[in-house]
Amino acid sequence: MTDIDTKGLQKLAADCKAAEPGLQKEFYAGLAAGAEPVVAQAKQNAQFSKRIPGTIKARRRGVRVRVEAGGDDAPHAAALENNGQAGSFRHPVFGNYDNWVSQPAHPFLTPAAEESADDVERLVLRAVDITVARLVS
Repeated sequence: MTDIDTKGLQKLAADCKAAEPGLQKEFYAGLAAGAEPVVAQAKQNAQFSKRIPGTIKARRRGVRVRVEAGGDDAPHAAALENNGQAGSFRHPVFGNYDNWVSQPAHPFLTPAAEESADDVERLVLRAVDITVARLVS
């Protein structure tokens, strides 16, 4: 997972709220839209599974946006992602801790983030530019 310094974005969001609360919501929507290339690519990357692509979504909290997969519909997603590392992982067969097997990993989120980085940057900067233009006008 890549952590990005978001202090400047937090300041811009606070300035939006002070100037016009609706502008902050628009800014947040622009940030969330910046994650859509990652979501789309991750869904493509996860085509090996019938269940995982439908669980991939972006979640925004403040100025931070996270793309995640899994949950009750695809609890195996995290194991297959394997922290973005190729290779394999071990797990018990049907919960039988006396019988373990290795299974190939299929990272799909991390590669999607790496492949989409330029598009994400372009979209986030566009949201910032639009917001700043509205603030100064």
